[in-house]
Amino acid sequence: MARGWSVPVASGTDAHIGALGTILETVSGVVFERPGHKRVYVAGDTVWRPEVEAAIRQHDPDLIVINTGYARIPSLDSSIIMGKEDLSRARRLAPEAVVIGVHMESVNHAGQTRQELREFIAKQQLDANRTRVPDDGEPSRF
Repeated sequence: MARGWSVPVASGTDAHIGALGTILETVSGVVFERPGHKRVYVAGDTVWRPEVEAAIRQHDPDLIVINTGYARIPSLDSSIIMGKEDLSRARRLAPEAVVIGVHMESVNHAGQTRQELREFIAKQQLDANRTRVPDDGEPSRF
């Protein structure tokens, strides 16, 4: 039997939520688990928050999928979804997991490209086998 857990987190920081009210609603990360398969955590449209870190620590996923487009709203001083530094945080927090950066170049307010993220991964010497940036439609098997 497969199990899944919803991990409620906010989109943006507490300051963003205070400034924008209901524009940035609560979002959910999801953990998928099934015996004999990899445990997967999909963080959703959020920044790095205590809830994200807690979900990774609690569920110990084999795969972590994070939206790394570094999306911004012009009136705010920081992003409303994760970016390259957050991919690195996930990598350090879960060194045995495969961390996958997605959701770039797909919306007009995404400020980080796949190429920039790949260059960051190389510069930081993150394990390229465990830190991936797939192209749109690129299949992966785990």
